[in-house]
Amino acid sequence: MKDGEILLKELGGNTIQLLSLSGEVKTVLDTFQMRPLAIHVNKDNEVIVGMREQGPPFPVQDFSVRQLIIFGSGYQRKVTLEFDKGGNKLFSNANRIRTDSRNVVYVIDRFDNANHVIVGMREQGPPFPVQDFSVRQLIIFGSGYQRKVTLKFDKGGNKLFSNANRIRTDSRNVLYVIDRFDNANHGRIVAVDINGCLNLTYDGPKDLGTFQPEGITITPSDNIVVADFYNKALHVINSKGDFLGLLFIFKDLDINYPSILCFDTEGYLSIGCCRGENEGFGKIHFVKILDSLM
Repeated sequence: MKDGEILLKELGGNTIQLLSLSGEVKTVLDTFQMRPLAIHVNKDNEVIVGMREQGPPFPVQDFSVRQLIIFGSGYQRKVTLEFDKGGNKLFSNANRIRTDSRNVVYVIDRFDNANHVIVGMREQGPPFPVQDFSVRQLIIFGSGYQRKVTLKFDKGGNKLFSNANRIRTDSRNVLYVIDRFDNANHGRIVAVDINGCLNLTYDGPKDLGTFQPEGITITPSDNIVVADFYNKALHVINSKGDFLGLLFIFKDLDINYPSILCFDTEGYLSIGCCRGENEGFGKIHFVKILDSLM
């Protein structure tokens, strides 16, 4: 906190305590029937707490209460974040909280007890061309970083991936992968479930020609937004692979060379660009996506 004091909670406890510079500890919040998960103090000295109901955290049920609560001065409840505009839970288990200079809240949201880590891997050496002996896979690691699932071939024995470069998951734990074909970063989107079943592939509209997917993110309704570096555009498809929209952000918004995508909790899309037009430095742009595409 701004005056050097520290907020803390006991593991499994219901209270948040304040440790002063003199070493005094006092309770400042009692969450009663709720369990505090994470604590963060923003630049305005507001306290943000991730909370859930008592009991096992998973699976998340319809009656489960998963919230972020922002407390103002005197630890008075100021804002409760629980549902998106569509009435869906924003969080499963808000485990870590951070804010940026604009007080945008970033949350590590866990969806099961496994805390799965998903890693795209390949053999040592040049990535291309992909040979019959090339090993291209996604590995899902469970608790203790033990290998749980390896995704390498489809049901026909064909390689699922050439070079898995970016990975995202939706609310059903379907994996969406930017899969690159060559050193020029041409590629496609591959969606697979954790059993290795191929859900869809997306190569961009046929009349567009070159497709260089660089960034990918998932909306709250499980639509997929892809940054196309070559065309300076955003593609939007749904979880069935249906094409929903194409926005040429260079023409419409003067945004060049999109590389990284991420949604914040307010629904704004952050677009990280490696450089601007005739500029040698990167930029981050914040835009609002149409509600119909979210």
